[in-house]
Amino acid sequence: MVQDNGKQLADLTEELIHMHQDPQKTLDALVDEFSSVHEIHDDVVRPYKPDPQPPQDFNNVDLFERMPPGYTIHQPQSLQDLINTIAEAGAKKLPIRAAGTCYAFSDVTFTSGYILEMNRYLHKILDIDDSVLKDDSAANVRTMCKAESGTMIESINEYLWPTSERENPDSNPANWRTVMNQTGYQGLSIAGTTGVGAHGSGIDKPPMPDMVLSMHMISLDENGKVTQFCIEPTVGISDPAKFRQKYSDIELIQDDATFYSAVVSFGCMGVIYSYTIKVQPAFFLEEYRYSQPWDTTKQQLPQLIADNKKSRGDPGALHSFEMWISPYPVKNIKTKQYEVISVVSTYKYAQPPAKGKRPPSFFAPPSANEALRIAVVNACRFVPEVVPLMMHIALLATLEKSPVTMPSTMALDFGSPNSTKVTVSDCGMDASTPDKIIAAADATINLFQDIQKKNKHQFATSPFSLRFTSPSKALVAMEYNRDSVMIETPILLKSPGADDTLRQFRNLMMSKFDGRPHWGQVNDMTTEKLVNLYPDTYLTFFKTYQKFNVSGLFENTYVSTLFKDLH
Repeated sequence: MVQDNGKQLADLTEELIHMHQDPQKTLDALVDEFSSVHEIHDDVVRPYKPDPQPPQDFNNVDLFERMPPGYTIHQPQSLQDLINTIAEAGAKKLPIRAAGTCYAFSDVTFTSGYILEMNRYLHKILDIDDSVLKDDSAANVRTMCKAESGTMIESINEYLWPTSERENPDSNPANWRTVMNQTGYQGLSIAGTTGVGAHGSGIDKPPMPDMVLSMHMISLDENGKVTQFCIEPTVGISDPAKFRQKYSDIELIQDDATFYSAVVSFGCMGVIYSYTIKVQPAFFLEEYRYSQPWDTTKQQLPQLIADNKKSRGDPGALHSFEMWISPYPVKNIKTKQYEVISVVSTYKYAQPPAKGKRPPSFFAPPSANEALRIAVVNACRFVPEVVPLMMHIALLATLEKSPVTMPSTMALDFGSPNSTKVTVSDCGMDASTPDKIIAAADATINLFQDIQKKNKHQFATSPFSLRFTSPSKALVAMEYNRDSVMIETPILLKSPGADDTLRQFRNLMMSKFDGRPHWGQVNDMTTEKLVNLYPDTYLTFFKTYQKFNVSGLFENTYVSTLFKDLH
């Protein structure tokens, strides 16, 4: 039995890695070995099954499996249907929450009232009414895209730059468009990502809320009557006189404090029907993923940041870069020293056509990722000695022997690993200097090692990532008012002690590095933490919340916990 021979298996794994230098084959062999050892059975209850399948992929598993009973599901199919549904909930005095593609790991969407499945039908690209725009905005309407809030990032990208054109070697990307930035998984909705302040990659690239130019929000007044708002920054794209003349039933608000409160408000001020976002000409990227000791990567970090901040046409300019770190040391076969290994992924602007191909791990079916999850979790429980090597091999399986050129939409998507079942926390820290970034990453490594030393079965069972973003203007976005490094720590579902590991990570980041937890991932935010992490903006945010949530129906336990000491 493998649990009786952990040390021998670990040694054998090292030999296999260096014998044939094929991490994917080694990983496949280990998965076969461990998947049969006290196999984990997921007893999943599916209380709701949607019908029929809409054109856009639909996911409801994560939310409806976790949310306590008592809610009712509603699927508005149009703006008027949405208004009617909100009015109905208001008349019944039932709380209301909107859900996108239901991938939030936090309880931000939970409700005991109406849950609105926005991506079920409200996922259309909308026409931009340039007749109510300011003259300069109307002249630049091609730099904008308007979409219903349930629309996935993938669907927006498909509209802006169809797959057929991305794959056409004779097609000029400059004739097409793409979003200013995108999350690592395109299967998320525009509302779900924007409303929690989600990010993409690039220390000079905006997070999701900072792509927004205008949003159409529906709320309720103190009498339960539906109210509609078009909310924009103080210098907005709409002409106030033209807008009010044409849309007398929608109140136009052009005010920075209101806009930057509402744009990241995780549904507590109303339901967003649509967003108008800024877009840019489409482009290709050259991705190159390479591994090296974390100590070496730390030395390269200042140059990577400098290259990321260069203008696009400058020599050596990077669109972005990311890092993935397995926190547990493995033995370097040459030096015989144990080292923490990192993978660096760089993205350079490139010319079409596509060249090369990512490794097989990016295209693995969900069943393969599930088998790997089961194998690693089993190893944690029965043969913990082999877990660092399994994580190391999985990381090596993402490497590229040579750079790969592809459309930006593909390069910035994590691919198949997105289907892996995990629990995860993500914190945004100050990235104003390389030393601050390194200190936060080193602290994460040391924490995960210390946890495992105290309990040999308790691992952070997936490499954690460092991704970068420019400052956000949104008042409670994780990236507010500073260049940020986002440290994301996915842990495979059912890993021993996963909740405790994530809790210790968040506490460390908040207490030592002013880290701000991701609203859509596992967090335990309270009034005290809100005040400490957003001392200059929390009060403006709270007052805006009070203004729009006068009905009290856009609150849930998550929101009431956040604000309970401010009332």
